[in-house]
Amino acid sequence: MAKSATEKMRTYRQNLRRRGMKQLQIWVPDPAAPGYAEAMRRQCDLLNEHDRSGSDTDWIEEFGAFDDAEK
Repeated sequence: MAKSATEKMRTYRQNLRRRGMKQLQIWVPDPAAPGYAEAMRRQCDLLNEHDRSGSDTDWIEEFGAFDDAEK
């Protein structure tokens, strides 16, 4: 007898857990929501106006770049 979609998904998730994976659910803004585009434009404008000479940006650039060769 063939497995149902629910059984297939259960098996798939169990296999992932055995491989050390954990399911993570996150909520993100809906691009179709009213006001989304305007909010994104406003946030992009704020980022573009930000003074990038500060130490916070230097830190992000220094530690934000991942190089697999260093492992």
